[in-house]
Amino acid sequence: MSQACSAKAGAPHPDGLPVSIGIDVVEIDAVRRLLSHGVSRLRRVFTPAELRGRGVSRFAILRIARLACVFAAKEAVFKALGRGWGQGMRWNEVCVVRLPGGRWAARLDGDAEKRFRELGGSALEIAAGAGRGHAMACVFLYGPPRDTYGAARGREGERATLKFDCCAAPPTRRFAGSYGSHPGR
Repeated sequence: MSQACSAKAGAPHPDGLPVSIGIDVVEIDAVRRLLSHGVSRLRRVFTPAELRGRGVSRFAILRIARLACVFAAKEAVFKALGRGWGQGMRWNEVCVVRLPGGRWAARLDGDAEKRFRELGGSALEIAAGAGRGHAMACVFLYGPPRDTYGAARGREGERATLKFDCCAAPPTRRFAGSYGSHPGR
């Protein structure tokens, strides 16, 4: 499995531009209903690491809120990759977990990893939180590092240019790892 975003690569790349953004909002009650369908359905949507992940609480409501954040983050990753789970990617190809310290991270495998590479991805950044009956996640997919002349650096150091569907201007501010309050922090 590839480590598309890990503790080391979890921060946005300081020189890379966002290539794509995915956002999703999920009703926590929808995840509660999913949990009531049994273990076999859960295993189709969530990986074992997600089911036993950090922030698991003995309080059911906090566990459901965390899983709702994971669900929203997975959907947002699919959107950032430009594909849905019905378009060649499966739920278990994206594993979203919380790292020590509270940051979210995703591990990509299979077609999700292949699409990440096709887009020239260098890092994913995930922000997720829950409150007032909903969980929300936002995923930034960053492209390759850029040199001082604005050209993207390839894997072997060669210069290449990237095409962006929307604005090519660099972001005016860098995104920190936390947005609002997160359950379990």
